[in-house]
Amino acid sequence: MKSGGAMALAAALLFVAGCTINVGDGPRGSIGEMKHETRSVARSAAAKAEQVSAEIHMGAGELSIEGGAQELLDAEFDYNVAEWKPEIRYEGEGGFRGKLVVRQGAGSVAMGDVKNRWRLKLAEDIPLDLAVHCGAGENRLDLSRLDLRQADVHLGAGRVEMDLRGQPKHDLTVDINGGVGEAKIRVSADANVIATARGGIGEIDVSGMEKRNGEYVTGKKMAKATLRLNVKGGIGRIEIRAE
Repeated sequence: MKSGGAMALAAALLFVAGCTINVGDGPRGSIGEMKHETRSVARSAAAKAEQVSAEIHMGAGELSIEGGAQELLDAEFDYNVAEWKPEIRYEGEGGFRGKLVVRQGAGSVAMGDVKNRWRLKLAEDIPLDLAVHCGAGENRLDLSRLDLRQADVHLGAGRVEMDLRGQPKHDLTVDINGGVGEAKIRVSADANVIATARGGIGEIDVSGMEKRNGEYVTGKKMAKATLRLNVKGGIGRIEIRAE
C-alpha cells in the first residue's frame, strides 16, 4: 500500500464514521483561519532530570519529530480548527524525573480543507522515553539523533516513516503497535538490530537483514548496544530497510 492508498483508506474510515474527524470528547468545531504558533519548553526545566518521558498525542494531521532542539522542545504548529490548539505541559521541573506532554486539543469537525501540521524538535542530549500516539495522517519520525532509552509508537490510519539509523548509545527497544496503513522503518546495517513482526501484518518487506528463528537480524553482535524492534498488529504493509 503506497502513501496515497494509506491516506485514501484513512479518509474512507472517516467517511464511514460519519464524515467527521473526531479527536477526543471535545466540542463540535469548524474550519477557520490558519493559525501558526511557535512554542518551546525550556531546557532548564529538565536541568536535573536523569530521564524525561515525552508523550506526543496527535489525533489527525501531519506530524514530524526529530532532534536538533536548542531547548528541551522547540515546536511549530499550523492548524485551522481552533479546538485543536495544542496543549503542552512539563511535569517534574527541577526533579530527577520529568514528563513532557504535547496533546492535540479535543474536538470534532466536518471533513473538508482541514489543516493540522506539527513540527517538533527534541533535545539530543537529554535521555528520553518516547511515546507517540498518532491517528490519521502522515507521520515522519526521525529518531536517529535522540538519546532514546525506549520508544512506543501507536498508529491509527495513515502512514509512518521512522528513521532509527545510527548506533544506539544504549540497548533500545522500539515497539510499534499498528492501526491501518503503512510503516516504513530504516535502521543502520552497522548496528546490532533484532526485529520481529507479528499479528495482523499484511505485506512484510525486509532488506539488508537475515531471517533467523522468526526474527530479522543484522548480525552485528559486536556492537556496543542492541536495537530491538517489535512490530505488532494491524499494519497493512511494513517495510524495514537496513542501510
